[in-house]
Amino acid sequence: MKFRTAVRSDLSGLVRLMTRAFQNYPTFTMAFCPAFQKTGGYCQFLDDYFTMALRSYWHKGQIVVAEEHGRPVAIGVLAAPTVKVTWWDDLRCGGLRLVWPYLRHRQSRLREIEQADGMGQPDEGTWTLVYFAVDPTVQGRGIGTALLQQQLVPIAKAAGARQLTLVTNTHRNVAYYRGQGFQVVCKRQVKCSAGVVFNWQLTRLI
Repeated sequence: MKFRTAVRSDLSGLVRLMTRAFQNYPTFTMAFCPAFQKTGGYCQFLDDYFTMALRSYWHKGQIVVAEEHGRPVAIGVLAAPTVKVTWWDDLRCGGLRLVWPYLRHRQSRLREIEQADGMGQPDEGTWTLVYFAVDPTVQGRGIGTALLQQQLVPIAKAAGARQLTLVTNTHRNVAYYRGQGFQVVCKRQVKCSAGVVFNWQLTRLI
């Protein structure tokens, strides 16, 4: 296994990885599964969503992957405190083309994702771990921990970061990140069309 910066040819593989990793994640299942129960297309929506998201961060953030047997099996997306991805960025990255089939009837649910995964603008010196995912087929082998501890934390620290922050929506992830030195700094409930999503923001010194 090796770690490296993502390249453009990784995009489709990283999108599939993220869809597999997040398809059962509360933010997405609560906001979107009900809308697709009759029509299908849930995983295709996630593919479109993550394609837009990764393109939006491609030049604004740092995308690092763990590669095994020639394919990415884990991804981390870091952003400096000055980075802010806007709707205009998403549109420039193909967001209108990707999201428009869903936007007319599901715009409110896109806002629900933003609310459930949202946090305040980080303080100076605090970098954000925007996305962090391991392919479910290789989870439990320490690949994500190695990517986090050996790559993402040192990269942020070398760039001048004093803290690393993130948001998660599951108790399991909270327990994992606590084991990696993070502490919960904020917890809230976000109401969405299908129920309530819990939102934890965690931070660790680096």
